[in-house]
Amino acid sequence: MNLPPAPDLVSTLQVVIGPSILISAAGLVQLTLVNRLNHIQDRIRLLADRADLRAEDQTDKTRKSRQLAILWRRAHWIRSATLLVTLSALCSASLILVLFLVTALHLDAVVLIGICFMAAILSLVLSLALLMADIQQSLSALRLELRVPD
Repeated sequence: MNLPPAPDLVSTLQVVIGPSILISAAGLVQLTLVNRLNHIQDRIRLLADRADLRAEDQTDKTRKSRQLAILWRRAHWIRSATLLVTLSALCSASLILVLFLVTALHLDAVVLIGICFMAAILSLVLSLALLMADIQQSLSALRLELRVPD
């Protein structure tokens, strides 16, 4: 197997910096999502424990069940966002691998490179959209807890 010349490898290394930064960004988003999911789980446990420990009037029970429903929905969104951001990192890593294979084997894989890049960006964007939806829902749960009218 003929190895590519050093300048080709150097230019490939320069090109893979972008996907590498995308992997790092995805990791930070994933850390944020996992922290939010842990907080949601703790809050669900707290509300569930409070509901079991004391008798409440129907208004309080309704409010808590609405809060639990919001928290459950948020947990599903965060789980989906975590899967999407992980997919983004995997697509970015695949893109790096494809770029090196293209350089080493002198292949023409423009379509594959484009698909990997678009999948990585689209997954990250969708993950961030779900994160924003979670933030909006957390404000709805706070409104219920503080008994602020809609």
